[in-house]
Amino acid sequence: MKHLSKTAIILVATLGAAACSNVSNPLSKITNSEPEVSYACITDSSGTPTTVAQGKQRGDIPIIRWTSNFGSGAGYTPQSRCEEVSANFQKYYKQGVLNYITTGQKNNYDIICVSNELGGGCLNDASKGQLWTLKSEDNASEVIPKVFDVGYMGSAPLSQTDGSDGSVIIRQGSQVYLDINKHLQQAPTMR
Repeated sequence: MKHLSKTAIILVATLGAAACSNVSNPLSKITNSEPEVSYACITDSSGTPTTVAQGKQRGDIPIIRWTSNFGSGAGYTPQSRCEEVSANFQKYYKQGVLNYITTGQKNNYDIICVSNELGGGCLNDASKGQLWTLKSEDNASEVIPKVFDVGYMGSAPLSQTDGSDGSVIIRQGSQVYLDINKHLQQAPTMR
């Protein structure tokens, strides 16, 4: 009986220690399912539909201000483009692949798309990472710095960089990438 009591005490002590340990307690691995950032379409103070990254730490960070009527022939308005593209940002963020924004092609049109790695193209095929289609007159490699309002970086020309210097915009040959995580850390918030 004494042997059984000692065994029971050791077992209870071991289970108690395991329950308190982060390593052994499966409940400790449950994390808050709320994302750190969410993407939405809101109207800014001037009435412009704007895709924003909404974060608890920094607040609303404007990503794209939708002022063009491009696509109006197909029924797109700045508001509808804002809503559709904001939903795409959120979808790719939740999938964990919204790391870089770059350009690609789909149906012979230039597109803005996501890449999960620097130096990579659009996800597997363009339709899986497409954010939106560019106007035919747009130069794809010039659109990213303009659209993502990187004016906070100064007016210096884009430099050929591998990104190790903390650059938000990275040019590799003719391909341009925007490091979305660095952008969210450095971009100004909504005024």
